[in-house]
Amino acid sequence: MRLLQVFRIIFAAITLILFLLLLINKDYQEYNFLRWIWLFMFLTLGSSILSIFIKKSINKK
Repeated sequence: MRLLQVFRIIFAAITLILFLLLLINKDYQEYNFLRWIWLFMFLTLGSSILSIFIKKSINKK
């Protein structure tokens, strides 16, 4: 359970760094770069939702 929290923090940090890079680099030309940022955001969101479900299932047992 502790490991899951660490992974969530790492995912959030990566997403935040990528988002800040996007804000700094406003003259980005590559659509691919933007797509990777959205992918990381969805991964972060998905991992946090997954961790909530895992915590609930652990608490039920």
